[in-house]
Amino acid sequence: NEDWWPTRGRKIEEMTAEELYLAGMRELRETRERFKEAEEYFNLALQKDPEYSPARTELGILKINKGLWEEAEKEFALSIRRNPEQGLAFYYRGLVRKMLGKTSLAIKDLFEAAKYHETHAPAYYLLGQIALASGNLDDAILYFSNATHTSHSSQARLLLAATYRKMKQYELAQAALRDILSD
Repeated sequence: NEDWWPTRGRKIEEMTAEELYLAGMRELRETRERFKEAEEYFNLALQKDPEYSPARTELGILKINKGLWEEAEKEFALSIRRNPEQGLAFYYRGLVRKMLGKTSLAIKDLFEAAKYHETHAPAYYLLGQIALASGNLDDAILYFSNATHTSHSSQARLLLAATYRKMKQYELAQAALRDILSD
């Protein structure tokens, strides 16, 4: 049934920024391979409203997929400037900053992202990775544990077990591994 998609058959010029954004999301979700078309819709949405934060966030994610880290960081910054109450943009900007070696800025963004349910677990997972790589094992345990409270991420539990092993807490490491296997 085509009725659920009200913008089909409408001219692009008549569509609002939100309708263009949703059309771009449809290209991503329905086909999973129409990145170019989705990007075009997001850019059209930004022509209507240059600071439309959902389109900025999705463009940033597309830029991550292309390896355009600095450009992605700028998109997330613009999205956050318009709407500082969104975990997704903070999470992805934190991820980009981690990849760019801007660790202190990444940590700040990831703590912001952790305030939101949708990005709580992945933000703490990245914070755990940063802490583990820095040798801050107690912090890594705390962050990986926080990541597992809202998500049953095997990756977070696996790194939790690895951190316990690194701390020579073998029983806790084995318990974390058993927890993974019991799922």
